[in-house]
Amino acid sequence: MANPSKPRDEFVEVNDLKLHYREWGDSRSRHALLMLHGYASTSEMWTDVATDLAREFRVIALDMRGYGQSDRAEDMDYTRATQLEDLEAFVDAVGLRSLTLVGHSMGGALAICYAAEHPEVVTALVVVEAAPEVLRSGIEGVRRLLLTGDGFDSVDAAVEAFRAYQPYASTEQLERRVHSVLKMNEDGRLVWDFDEAFRDPQIRPPEPDPGQRRLSDLWDSADRVQCPTMIIRGQDTDMLTPEAIQRLHRRIADIEAVQRQAVAARQPQHGCTRVLEHADEGVIFGRRQRPIVAMRHHQFGNLRPDPALTLRQPEHRLQCLV
Repeated sequence: MANPSKPRDEFVEVNDLKLHYREWGDSRSRHALLMLHGYASTSEMWTDVATDLAREFRVIALDMRGYGQSDRAEDMDYTRATQLEDLEAFVDAVGLRSLTLVGHSMGGALAICYAAEHPEVVTALVVVEAAPEVLRSGIEGVRRLLLTGDGFDSVDAAVEAFRAYQPYASTEQLERRVHSVLKMNEDGRLVWDFDEAFRDPQIRPPEPDPGQRRLSDLWDSADRVQCPTMIIRGQDTDMLTPEAIQRLHRRIADIEAVQRQAVAARQPQHGCTRVLEHADEGVIFGRRQRPIVAMRHHQFGNLRPDPALTLRQPEHRLQCLV
């Protein structure tokens, strides 16, 4: 078998587009940890996490349409409904029978929708910095970052531009952030690694098909999530309020919320925090065990229960080990 810690770049045809994904671990497994990036990122953001996980599991990080090495949509259709159709077709195309689904930001919202639509497939769900209600200040911050320029002359220049919007992050974190969202063009400049449509506030996505409009209400999808779920919220996030997480907690029966410390510069450079998730009594990974999602300290900071939340104790609760 190939080196599990080395990613393999693969492509698959989905809905008339070629989607790129990176894969680690044993490709023969019919269960995978599928990781979905956020609005201003690519599959590259999961490299450190996936390398840790691949020692035990099959891990897949997808570039959604319009991002990274995946095709751009000529009609600029990047609606959540279309992303969901892509994800459904992708899971079928790569032959997966079950998933532990991990999503950040936009990818977290998509993960909630997929888990709601396919409870028979998703065995556990991890959502990072996403909820049905997000703060406008956080969204505007991302938009301002994307409008800082068409490109950067060096990694150092990009890091300094990013630092203005993520002052809590270490230089090492910002460098990883830069590499996850920028690529070098033919002129040697670092440019955004996604469709220009995502940076243009004048471009409006097409209206979803009436039958798919339910996906615009993420609360409806959250109500239908059946698997064990973990929500990860940044301590100093400008995206989510504790109240939004509390509401989400009331809507999903088996849920845990944890908070990560924002000051990551004091965290170890190596090692990981492991989040153990309950899986029901099906056979996972070919043997009876809990699926594991590892979050590296230097990517997400320390995970701990969110003190703003009063959590119920479900029969099969999720555990956070720090």
